[in-house]
Amino acid sequence: MAKSGSNLTYIFLFDPTRLISDEVRGRFKNTLKYKLENFIDLDEVTQTLKKLPIGRKYTRVCIYVMNGGTGSENRNNDLADFYSGIKKIDKEMNVICLVNRSEEETEKKSGIPPSCIAVPNNDNAILRITNHILGIVSKENLERKYLSAKRSVQMLLLFILFILALAIGSYFLFPQYFG
Repeated sequence: MAKSGSNLTYIFLFDPTRLISDEVRGRFKNTLKYKLENFIDLDEVTQTLKKLPIGRKYTRVCIYVMNGGTGSENRNNDLADFYSGIKKIDKEMNVICLVNRSEEETEKKSGIPPSCIAVPNNDNAILRITNHILGIVSKENLERKYLSAKRSVQMLLLFILFILALAIGSYFLFPQYFG
């Protein structure tokens, strides 16, 4: 059971054809850690994102499932528009795109943003999406722990400096006690 202060991962699945939504939902069943929502309209995604609580303990992942191949310029523009709309609302949002492309194509299409993770649509797509989401969650947890450890060390150094300043000040104010 998760602690009350543990982070929650919001997974927004924009899948108009419901191609992978049931399989992804099956991978993230723990409702204390993951909240998965499926959308078929882009306006629903943006309205929900505007209501979403923003904080350091929330991880946000959006999965975009493209309809059809990526060779079409219109599909690439749809993806670019979707991506820019998501980034306007939430700059910290991680975006994973499930795109229909063959294994031989290694270069990214012009419409796919460089920070968007492209996953080819094949038998391993759900596993790759799951691994990318877990990787993003692990990375953010490590960053949180690093910041927490850094703050702890800073507080320890401030305490030591305070004690040192107090000792030096008392040496000059009360020299009779030091010798």
